[in-house]
Amino acid sequence: VSGTKPMGDDAWTRHVVDGGQSFVANTTADFAPLFPDHAQINALGCHSALNIPVFDPAGAVVGTVNILHDEGHFTPERVAAFRALVDDHTPALLHQIAGMDLTGG
Repeated sequence: VSGTKPMGDDAWTRHVVDGGQSFVANTTADFAPLFPDHAQINALGCHSALNIPVFDPAGAVVGTVNILHDEGHFTPERVAAFRALVDDHTPALLHQIAGMDLTGG
């Protein structure tokens, strides 16, 4: 599944896009201030979020892999395993991102 959301100049953007770091929120309270759609996320039965940046060959963040789950799911070990999966599949992710219409049209 792929999609887009508008990005603002907020703590999430500075951490993930500008800082190139994964965002881990293991409770709704951790992500609700940053995710305006937190009620929809909770309605899906999800109460934790992991956002992993995808880097182009120059090191710029060009997208994120976003995973939702039960509260408390994203242990350091799981985060590391998901990061490794993203790293292993970066060429395919970059190909997919390149084909996306990010203009909203």
